[in-house]
Amino acid sequence: MADRGYSYRGRNKANRKYSEPYGGDVWEASKDPYHEKRVQFSRQRRDSIASDLKSVATSRNSGSRVSDRTDYSGKNTQRYNDQRAGSSSAGSSNTSKECMPPPESPSEFASSCQFETDYYKAASKRLTQDEWVSPPNPRRRIRRMKRSDYRPSNRDLVVSQKRWSAASTTMYGHGVSFLRDTDIKNPVDAYRPGVVFSAPFHTSTTLDEAYVKSDDPNLTASPFGTICSKYRKLIVLNTYGEHCTVLPIYTHNGKGLDGKKFVAEFITIRDRYDRKPAPEEGLYPGIYAVRNSTFTGKFIGGRSCVKLTETCSHRYDAMATMEGMLDEVSMERLIDLFTAVNFT
Repeated sequence: MADRGYSYRGRNKANRKYSEPYGGDVWEASKDPYHEKRVQFSRQRRDSIASDLKSVATSRNSGSRVSDRTDYSGKNTQRYNDQRAGSSSAGSSNTSKECMPPPESPSEFASSCQFETDYYKAASKRLTQDEWVSPPNPRRRIRRMKRSDYRPSNRDLVVSQKRWSAASTTMYGHGVSFLRDTDIKNPVDAYRPGVVFSAPFHTSTTLDEAYVKSDDPNLTASPFGTICSKYRKLIVLNTYGEHCTVLPIYTHNGKGLDGKKFVAEFITIRDRYDRKPAPEEGLYPGIYAVRNSTFTGKFIGGRSCVKLTETCSHRYDAMATMEGMLDEVSMERLIDLFTAVNFT
C-alpha cells in the first residue's frame, strides 16, 4: 500500500513524512503551492500603492485633472463615463458642471494600503531585525521565550509577539505559537499526587463581544468563542493511564479570597520556606509546598489558594514545567478536604 504522506502513530520518527505545505519544521518555498501567489500578491499591492501615489502627485503638480481613462478603482471610472454619456444624450449645454468629476486622489483603497504598510513598518521595530516579514523558519518547531518574559512588567514584549503572529497569519496563513524555555514533555513518573507544576491553561470566557484585539496576550478569537489563555500552577490530585487530574491555584489578581462568595471551596497554599508568607485565609488550615532545587522561577507566593471543586485534567504528553511538591502532611490534608467538600 502506498504511503499517503504522513502518519503520527505506529511508525518510527525517522520515517515520518508530512503532506502539508509546511510539514511541521521542514517548510520549503518550492514545496509550498501558495508561496508564489503570496509573493506575487505582495509585490502587486506594493507596486499599486507606489504607482497610484506617483500618478496623483504628477497630476497635481501639472495642475491638470486626472484623465477619465485612468482607472483606479474601476467603479469610479465607469460611473463617471456613464454619467458623462447620460448628460450628453440629454442635450445638456454644460456637461462639465453636471457630470461627476473624475477621481483626483489615489482613491481610499491606495491610501488605506499605504497606511497599513506604514503601520507594519513601525510595528516591526519592536521585533528582532528581519523577523517581521520572514517566512516560517524551516528548522524550528516552536518558538521559545524566557520565563521572565511573561511577567506583567514585560507585557509589551508578549504583545509584540502576539501582533507578529497575527501579521504572519495574514501574510503566510500560519500563526506562530510560543512557549517558555522551561516547558518540556515530562516523563509519566514525574506526575505524582502532590506535585506542583505550571502549564498553559485555556478556558472559555464569558465575553459576548464579536471582536477581540489581535495583540491581546491572553484573549484569542476563535470559531468557538473567545478563549482565555495563561500559565497556571496546578497540583496533581490523582494519576491515570494517559492523564492526571489536577486542582488549579489562583491568586485572584493578588486579592486572595476577598469578596469570594464560596469561601468554603478554597484552601490557602504557601511556600514552606517563604520568609514573609501572607496570612492564611478561609475556613481551613492552609497547606504548604516545597520548591524543587532545579526550579529557579517564581514559586507560590502572595495570597494563593487552591480551588477544591474545580478538577481539571492534564495529559502527560503536554508541555509543562515542574516546580515543587506538597509536603506529606499537606497532601493528606488536601485529599481529606477534597473528599469532604465534593462527596459529602
